[in-house]
Amino acid sequence: MNDEVITKKPHYIKNFDCPICQRIMVDPVIATDGFSYDRLCIEQRFMSGIITSPKTNAALKSKNLIHNHQLRATIEPYLSTNDLERRQQHQLALNNLEKSK
Repeated sequence: MNDEVITKKPHYIKNFDCPICQRIMVDPVIATDGFSYDRLCIEQRFMSGIITSPKTNAALKSKNLIHNHQLRATIEPYLSTNDLERRQQHQLALNNLEKSK
């Protein structure tokens, strides 16, 4: 059996990763560029004065963010049944998010 097939991360899981930090999103939001990011990552980016799309580098129309409830609802059940390491990363990120509020 090919080891690459066994160890390769399923494609759809990559969509759970924030394009900024490359970690699974805890609080996914949609920016005005139409892409989803982890709220903490995109807000840190805004606080540092960077108001461009991390995906396209184009200027964002605003700093408005919309909860991506569908993506979060997809991520949470996946984490409850798969990938112990990612579940631990997700829980750590949730704890850090709560502390930062």
